[in-house]
Amino acid sequence: MRVLIYFFIVVNCIFAFPGSDYKEPAAVKKFFPSTPLVVATPSIAPGRTSFTTQREMLDYLGAIHKNGSSSVVNLLGPTKNGNYIPIFVLSRNKNLTFKNPRNGKPTIMLIGQQHGDEPMSSDILMGSIKRVSQGSMNYLLDKINIVIMPRINPDGAANFTRVSGEKMDINDDHQNNYTVEASSVRMMYDLFLPEVFVDLHESIADMESYSGILEDGALPYFDIFTLYPTNPNYPKNLRNVAMKTTENLIRDLKAMGYTGDYYYNPFIKPKNNEPLTLYRATSDKGLARNAYGLLGSLSYLIETRGRGIGFENVGRRLNSGLEAVKFFLEDTYHNSDEIKVLINRDIEIPKDNKKLNLVNERIELPLINIKKGSIENTPAILIKQSN
Repeated sequence: MRVLIYFFIVVNCIFAFPGSDYKEPAAVKKFFPSTPLVVATPSIAPGRTSFTTQREMLDYLGAIHKNGSSSVVNLLGPTKNGNYIPIFVLSRNKNLTFKNPRNGKPTIMLIGQQHGDEPMSSDILMGSIKRVSQGSMNYLLDKINIVIMPRINPDGAANFTRVSGEKMDINDDHQNNYTVEASSVRMMYDLFLPEVFVDLHESIADMESYSGILEDGALPYFDIFTLYPTNPNYPKNLRNVAMKTTENLIRDLKAMGYTGDYYYNPFIKPKNNEPLTLYRATSDKGLARNAYGLLGSLSYLIETRGRGIGFENVGRRLNSGLEAVKFFLEDTYHNSDEIKVLINRDIEIPKDNKKLNLVNERIELPLINIKKGSIENTPAILIKQSN
């Protein structure tokens, strides 16, 4: 009997992951209806018990590279656990390479899965590579270059952990670059000097994390959260453009049948008659969104709904992320000339001369009331950077 119990414990440790058995309440499903598949990735195959593995990712990307005419690829690393970090460089006629990192066009760089327990960010970028290399979005390469690192944290992905093989949060390390993973991102950034930088994550979406906010139980309502750099030293001209761009993303998501809002983290649950409190003002220079903004890029965050909910709504999560990525790619394409003028690498951005000024704003945050199956506008205090 002890051997049998031990066997089940080992099997569970190998195959289960936090949220793997999560089931969406029936009253909630109507807010996240299925949408037509945009492009297939391994994670959304029927009957999956794990997200895309390292081998599946490399095979998927290898097939795209082999059958395309626009890509140059490389593997960076190894990581502590002996894994490698793939990078895909997309340009017309492969005229952007590791030996020739400039061709006069603006470059957009996207990274995903800094946190191993946010796997769909990798699938979204894998699917985006396929759409550009082999699909209807190849026209983008007429005006822009695209650099994609779909899985920054392969060690964490293998173990479904937030941290790297060195037990470090990579997204806290983009100032010091102690980790192989963060150093790899910085090395590629310095090589290609992208005018636009996009970091993909998954946001908390499970019932336990939002417990105690509403009497009937609560869940977040939005498919996509987005944000721009919130460090006070981020240049105002770049910040104004980034703010307008994220505003346009939220508008366009709504037109496509998805929901979007500005990212908040952390949040403090109501207590002692104090309302829900949200923070949208992380100024930490170590976060990729802030770090690469301070190096002179238009910098953005995409957070898709997903952490803690296993495979629930996985197709919609993939599709909404693909559309958010497509938005930033097309925005760079349509504004390529303006972006080239806007980004001035000759001006050094001071990194410590401004203090973060915070303001409190009373808002109503839409949350899903689980029991009622309705949207409840919940009083909250939003702490954010002053404009």
